[in-house]
Amino acid sequence: MTDQIEKFPGSLASKGLPTPVLNELERLVDEMHITEATVTEHVHALSEKLMKFYEQEYNAPVDNVAEFTALVNSETWNYLYQMRDGEAAKNS
Repeated sequence: MTDQIEKFPGSLASKGLPTPVLNELERLVDEMHITEATVTEHVHALSEKLMKFYEQEYNAPVDNVAEFTALVNSETWNYLYQMRDGEAAKNS
């Protein structure tokens, strides 16, 4: 997913998470050792960290915390699936 706009504030549901936040999500997933089995237990802590990152990056608060957390959850699963698929491709 790419960040297609310069100034990000607005509805995240229609735009998705911006690229810097996605990059930070990937870094945190690796750092926190989040796996498919542990997404549910880590998603709120991950979302909190990413909200702080977002607020620092864009000098604006997250308008809709529930929406943001849902996107973090979705993107975490996407990232984990990509990692799994990448490993499977390497091993075949």
